[in-house]
Amino acid sequence: MDAGPNLPPSVLLELLNVACFIVALAIWTMPIVWTIGLALHTGKADRFQWGVTLALLLGVAYVWVKQYSGSATLTHIAAVGAAVILVCGIVFSFRSGHRLGTHSLVNVLAFVMLMLPGLVALARTSKFPPTARRLWSTVLETGTWQAMNTGSSFAATRRVAFAGDKVVAIFDAGYPTYQGKQPMSKYRLVSLDAGTGEIKNSRELVGRWGTMPYVFATNDGHVILDE
Repeated sequence: MDAGPNLPPSVLLELLNVACFIVALAIWTMPIVWTIGLALHTGKADRFQWGVTLALLLGVAYVWVKQYSGSATLTHIAAVGAAVILVCGIVFSFRSGHRLGTHSLVNVLAFVMLMLPGLVALARTSKFPPTARRLWSTVLETGTWQAMNTGSSFAATRRVAFAGDKVVAIFDAGYPTYQGKQPMSKYRLVSLDAGTGEIKNSRELVGRWGTMPYVFATNDGHVILDE
């Protein structure tokens, strides 16, 4: 079954960001250009095209500074190319017999040029997600009285934590004993190498049955045990 194209959200958001920014600029520049054009008695279509042109020129500066899609060189080429298209195209439009049509085409070409880095990034993206590969597997316990039952999927996600270069897991590793009338369990906390799965350290804890602790990773590579 075809899983569909694997389009990275970051690239799509960058394309949408540039497009929306230029539209926002056009909303801001259009009233100014419209007022000036009205005073000069120019046509409505001309005023609209000049408003878009001014928004695209401001968009050139934005794209130059933003350097989106991770390529400063390509972004600068796109910004310079769009500026050249606008300036040269507008000059040519005044000498053309179809000035309004030429001006419209120049605006479209400049807009596409500003979107070029994002379009190139999309073209380079693989159509399929990367194939999952098995890194390693390890046996933490051969079997217990409840087969290492975690109780729920919610609890299971909090019985393993990835912290720095290690993986820390906790599980039920022994038959319950009693302290008075309270059943107790032996929990085992293990630390594994994240690259190989080798068990680096192991520690046993005794706690009330059914109250297996949770483990949480911190940003600095440590693990918090919530008993």
